[in-house]
Amino acid sequence: MRTLIVATVATLLVCSAVAALEPLPAPEASTKASTVVTDFSRLKSLAGEWIDVTGTSAGKGEIAAVYRVTSGGSVVQETLFPGSDHEMVSMYTAADGAIVMSHYCAMGNQPRMRAPIGNGNTLVFAFDGGVANPGKDMHMHNGLIRFDDGDRIYAEWQTWQDGKPGEHKAQFTLQRRTGG
Repeated sequence: MRTLIVATVATLLVCSAVAALEPLPAPEASTKASTVVTDFSRLKSLAGEWIDVTGTSAGKGEIAAVYRVTSGGSVVQETLFPGSDHEMVSMYTAADGAIVMSHYCAMGNQPRMRAPIGNGNTLVFAFDGGVANPGKDMHMHNGLIRFDDGDRIYAEWQTWQDGKPGEHKAQFTLQRRTGG
C-alpha cells in the first residue's frame, strides 16, 4: 500500500512538473487573435452591393462597392466603382495578427496596408509597402473603414505623394443595397 501511495505521489509530482513546463498563451496574444477574427468577420459581413449615400464616390444612389467573400472564406474582395473606367479591387485577409489589404489601384500601383487590430467599430490601415518609390510616387497610403451599423459604413483613404499626404482624400458613406 505504501508503495502505491509513493508511486501515485511521484506520478502527480512528475505530471505537475511537466504541466509547469508548458507555456501558457499570453492573454494579450489570445485577445489580439480574437480581435483579428472579430474584425475579419466584420469585413466578411459586408458581402453584397453598397450604394453611395452622399454622392461623393460613384454618384448618389449608385452602386459604389461590391464585397465578396472568396478563397474558402479567407479573403474579402472589394470592388470599387464596378464596371467603370476607374474600377479598383482590394483584397483583405487576416494574417500575422492583423487585417492585411492589397489595393489594386486605378493609378496602376498596388499599395499594401495593415490594420493591426480593430479600434472598436473602426479598422485603421497604415501603409505597409507595395509601391516602388513611396517617397515620390502617388499612392493610397492609409485609411479607415468604420462600421456604423450592419447596413452602413464610412471609409476614408488618403493619397500620398512626394513623401507627404496628397491633396486627394477619398471619403465614402455607403449603405447596403436591399431588394432588387
